[in-house]
Amino acid sequence: MTREEFSLFDVAKIVWKRKKTIITVVSIVTILSLVFSFLLPKWYKATSVIVSEGSSSGLNIGAIAGQFGLGGMLGGGDESQNRYIAILNSTSIKRDIAKKFNLQGKYNKETMMKTIEEFSSNYSVGLGDEMQISISIIDKDQEIVFDMVNYTVEALDSMNIALSTGSAHNKRIFIEKQIKDIQDTLLNIEHELIKIMKDEDVISLEDQVKVGVEKAAELRSSIIMKEVELEVAEKTFQAESPQIIQLKNELESLRGKFNDFYKSSTGKQLLPNFTTIPEVGLKIEILKRKIEYYTILFKYMGPQYEEAKIEEAKDIPTFQILDKAVRPELKYKPKKSKIVILGFIISLIFSLYYVYFDERWWKGSKK
Repeated sequence: MTREEFSLFDVAKIVWKRKKTIITVVSIVTILSLVFSFLLPKWYKATSVIVSEGSSSGLNIGAIAGQFGLGGMLGGGDESQNRYIAILNSTSIKRDIAKKFNLQGKYNKETMMKTIEEFSSNYSVGLGDEMQISISIIDKDQEIVFDMVNYTVEALDSMNIALSTGSAHNKRIFIEKQIKDIQDTLLNIEHELIKIMKDEDVISLEDQVKVGVEKAAELRSSIIMKEVELEVAEKTFQAESPQIIQLKNELESLRGKFNDFYKSSTGKQLLPNFTTIPEVGLKIEILKRKIEYYTILFKYMGPQYEEAKIEEAKDIPTFQILDKAVRPELKYKPKKSKIVILGFIISLIFSLYYVYFDERWWKGSKK
């Protein structure tokens, strides 16, 4: 028999010829795999599933900004799942779990970082299709592993509340400062408006202008009538007659009133001068618009401030637990059947190759 003459039939003959060797090798390896699988430590897995309550923050700063055309400057949306996953994958929560269950001694590690690295390989967090978050831990201790998972959920809730209340605290401080600034600005504008109204003797500019125009028209009408009366009298009486003198005095009095009708008895103006009314009116209108703007802003910030105080003070769960971790009844690994089957397949392949090459190369070359 030469190397070139080997066929599938020859291989089958070799296998049949060396079947005892093959059976012996496969049997030994399979039995050893079975024994090995029984010697391996048992690992147990516990899982808890949670789902977000939705956005926990009542503060809608983006909505406020939107009222003033600033909505694009502030972010929004509910990112609670991402925040939960970030917390669960953080070193802080893993360190907390390691300290709580003394994993450093349990894993026999020199440092906490190595302990956390070891624990991370036995710890997993996943996000499901329905946005539910699963937290799983595997451990050799069947009586502790589910407690570790439930403690992780509690730690997540505590950290999330701390972050939420801390965020609410910062928002409350921010809004509080904004409200204080708004109040100060409103007070300054009001004082400025009062000063202008006092300086210009304005009570109600629109009403005062209306009354002033009517009064001026009335005086002007009286002057015209008195001028006509004087002209007629001058044609009838002599220049030095008492009637002419009286009419002239009355006309002079009306003209004086027309020039001074804005003046009060104290000398203060009841109305701004007509030449200054547009400028004074514009100043007052600008100040009124500012007051209206800051009043609207204050109206939106006030309720937000109250909500921020509530957010800062509240201490309630921020998610729902769909499935609480329970004591696992069955081991998670090792899978004895897989180990035995894998040992059987590997040993069978190895023994087949061994007898084939043994017959073909070693014994074939001797011939």
